[in-house]
Amino acid sequence: MKKKIIYVLPDLSVIGAQRLAIDYGVRLQANGYNVNWYVGSMSGGFLEELDKIYVLSFSHKIFSKIKIIRFIEKIIRLLFLLRSHEIDIIISITPFYNRIICAFKMLRLISPKVVIEDHAYPPRSYLDEFGPISRFFYVHTEFLYKKSERFRVLSEESKFYYDKSLGENLSIVQNNYLNINRISDLSTHYPATLPEKLKPRIIYIGRFTTQKNIQFLIYSFALLLDLIDSELCIIGYGPEEVKLKRIVSDLKIESNVLFVRSSKNNFANLKTADLFPIVSIWEGMPLVVFEAMALKVPVIATNFMAGPKFIIGVKNERGVILDEDDKNLFAKSMYSMLKNIDGLNTVRINNAYSFVHDKVEIEKNFKNYIDKFIEY
Repeated sequence: MKKKIIYVLPDLSVIGAQRLAIDYGVRLQANGYNVNWYVGSMSGGFLEELDKIYVLSFSHKIFSKIKIIRFIEKIIRLLFLLRSHEIDIIISITPFYNRIICAFKMLRLISPKVVIEDHAYPPRSYLDEFGPISRFFYVHTEFLYKKSERFRVLSEESKFYYDKSLGENLSIVQNNYLNINRISDLSTHYPATLPEKLKPRIIYIGRFTTQKNIQFLIYSFALLLDLIDSELCIIGYGPEEVKLKRIVSDLKIESNVLFVRSSKNNFANLKTADLFPIVSIWEGMPLVVFEAMALKVPVIATNFMAGPKFIIGVKNERGVILDEDDKNLFAKSMYSMLKNIDGLNTVRINNAYSFVHDKVEIEKNFKNYIDKFIEY
């Protein structure tokens, strides 16, 4: 009899960890496992497979203006769900619920095996996502991860951090796997919504947050316009939208910059790009870079933590990594790639396309996930 597996998600937004929890669970279902998803909030974004999955919400129901009461209720409801169903494996994907579930395990409130996943880059991610006070909490509760049976991280950099902070070889590195064929299918099924391309087009996709460092890209793009007439399309959503639009206005480049809300048309829009930049302060393992590679869009990146050299290559085999966070250098490098001055774009595109189909394609690699985290 195949194992019963529960994924614990904070919500159903389209950020990478949630998308993967859906994709991985659907893939496990296809392999005969009994998979459900426990979700703290039913709000947020769109996910293609929602009509195919079974979701239970543990969100709060007590009407109260006091956040701590709603918070405690949510934790109690999660515990009740975990105890009221026969479960073999619990898989948690976000820092807070990772700790809560490991605490349940430490207190012997639950008995299933626990697999935790870190989709960020600690400890920088604690500060950027939660602030200095919460950072203290997250750093000093990492010891709870020792109560998990398996601990998955996405990069060697994250593994190095946890090996040092936890004092043992606890974590296992495994990059994310994607359904590459699905990306290709979606890019044709949902047509592009961007205006006709009349000049070289740069497309960025991501949340509008401090972590993504989009203002660096905008300032770099303003410098690029001194070298070549081009357009920048910024696709996403998030709390920094007003700030970013104000920067564009202050630079007087509104006619060259377009803001677009994320939608099912993202892949078709991305396929029209001449260049995809990623300039984050940190990442876990950015899925959108794999997606750009799968759609044969050239990639340029700053050397963020963590993972760009795994994705792009230590010798820029599959794109370009810049070690310096210099706006002028980034602008000049974008110009070089748009003009294909070194003639390497085609080689890098082909190398990247082969890489994602060999190392990232879920159908080809998913047995590695099952072997290490399900049937170990």
